Amino acid sequence: MWTPYRDEEERHTLHVYRPNGSTAAPGRMLTHSSRGRSWTEPDAVASLPLALEHAMRCLSGERAAILLESAMARRLMVPAEVQRLLDDAPAAVRSRIGSLSTASDSGSETRVVRWLRRRGFQVEQQVFVDGAGYVDLYVGGVLMEIDGRDGHSGPDAFAKDRRRDLRTGRHGLQILRLSYEQVWLTWEDTQDAVLETIAEVGAFGRRKMERLLAS
Repeated sequence: MWTPYRDEEERHTLHVYRPNGSTAAPGRMLTHSSRGRSWTEPDAVASLPLALEHAMRCLSGERAAILLESAMARRLMVPAEVQRLLDDAPAAVRSRIGSLSTASDSGSETRVVRWLRRRGFQVEQQVFVDGAGYVDLYVGGVLMEIDGRDGHSGPDAFAKDRRRDLRTGRHGLQILRLSYEQVWLTWEDTQDAVLETIAEVGAFGRRKMERLLAS
């Protein structure tokens, strides 16, 4: 599954279930309690649905959404199963997570799409461009490709990306590419750059896309 970026402290923190009223957990452990007073499964390691149930209550809405969308994208759970988890969650949890997409290809894409939609942009995912194939996002006249941690590494992937850039260039379009590091390590600066790009080239890109889609 896709896992959101975690800093050094988060990577060394273990999430554990402790029955209500039990003694405090040792250091580097974050305790959870379930809705009942006992562990709901026979195995000491949570199943995926139970782990996600806890994650939805423990993590931010963005991080929980990344995990839920990952479960669907990797076909570990079908949308109806994810919806049942949401239906069983408290209203505050559902509100924090918001709507989910089945079109994201990575946790990085989930993050970018959710941020853009919160800013009021209409975002289309997996947009087909003649000669270039499917592109991750189209928003405000700008095509975007979002690199997950493993999705665009190596010489073959680099060459494929450059070929796609050439083909979109034939239509007068450019792809704005965001790396994993830009989405997770320098996210605030990246947000400013994305908004500036949409403001500067958005109108031109919209006209080009409208002509392309009309042809």
